Parts: sequence; C-alpha cells; structure tokens
Amino acid sequence: NGLRGVVRGAVAGLQAPNSLAAAGIALQQDGSLKIDESRFAKALESPGQLAGLFTRPQDGADPNSRGLALRLREFTKAMAADDG
Repeated sequence: NGLRGVVRGAVAGLQAPNSLAAAGIALQQDGSLKIDESRFAKALESPGQLAGLFTRPQDGADPNSRGLALRLREFTKAMAADDG
C-alpha cells in the first residue's frame, strides 16, 4: 500500500527520530496509530528533530530525505489528480 509505505518510511539523512516508529508512533494492523508514551516523550526532548521528521525539505535528488508531512502532501496530490 502506498500510504502505508509513506507512513512507515524513514527520513534519510535525519538523526533519530527518523521515522514514526523511532518517535514511538506505531502503525497498527487496522491502520490506526498507537503511541508508545515513553518513546514519544523521549522524542519530545528534541523538538527540532521531531519537527524535522515531518517538515524536513528534500536534500538533493533523494526523495526519501523529505519529511513525512511533505511526502503525505505529494501522495495526496497524486491520489487527487485526474489519473490518480
């Protein structure tokens, strides 16, 4: 599933947390998200790093270096396009 891949992917070139799982946010079988409070609290100790997980701009030609929010935006644009 394309969306599942976006949500599970790591952000290349970003120090931890570089994925939702590393930030304590796990994708469940039913598609919901579950927060591990202790891991999430640890991720919150570095708010800039946590923000980068979602907002990091693409570095060079590597699309895996984009933050998750940017990837989700591109995914939804593609799905909403006439040929999506």
